[in-house]
Amino acid sequence: MEADIQGQLELTVVMAGISKTVTTDLTIKNQVTYSDISVWATKLIAVKGQTVRLNVKTDNFEQIKTWSWEVSGVEGTNINKSNMHFEITAPQISGQQTMSIIYRATLFDDSEVMEIANITVLSESISRSSFTFGLASTPIIHNNTEKTFIVTFNDPHALVDSAAIDLALTINTFDKVELTRNAVGFIIVLKTGTATFDHSDFISLDLVYGDYKHQYPIQLEMLAN
Repeated sequence: MEADIQGQLELTVVMAGISKTVTTDLTIKNQVTYSDISVWATKLIAVKGQTVRLNVKTDNFEQIKTWSWEVSGVEGTNINKSNMHFEITAPQISGQQTMSIIYRATLFDDSEVMEIANITVLSESISRSSFTFGLASTPIIHNNTEKTFIVTFNDPHALVDSAAIDLALTINTFDKVELTRNAVGFIIVLKTGTATFDHSDFISLDLVYGDYKHQYPIQLEMLAN
């Protein structure tokens, strides 16, 4: 049996005519060494259309002789897998169900590793009911004046993929529409020059989560001056 290989790694850096050399001793092992293996998921709660990815974490993939992925319970779609990762898209379900993703590996010494990730899949109605939306008062928009207001929104399962302001219901034209998310909800900035008389108007906050979309209407009080 060949012995371990000993060597040195030398790195030299030259800057402004001054050089610095660092030397590190290296050992290349003749035998595969054991390293811990773990699996982590990008999300543990999902809705239809959202992709869940599991990543295998280890310092030494060479120790793995064989590997496999298995899905138990809810069956997803668009499966993509390798020795390093597993991806699956959550399907449409009723109520709340569990998708168990099982990773098995046999190591170089014939020992076995098994990791299980339990993914909760929610229906459209249950996921939507987990959201809370609030507005302290009706925003007052003065003509040709920029207005900033906050909409409180809580998404306890981190389901929302994207959000946007929808102007389909408004009778005004807005020169500025900005939407940013913060710790408590959304910050909305509006400015219009078309509020030539006092009236009410409506915009909506559109939330996309997986294959689903939900709209929250927001009433505005438009003032000419």
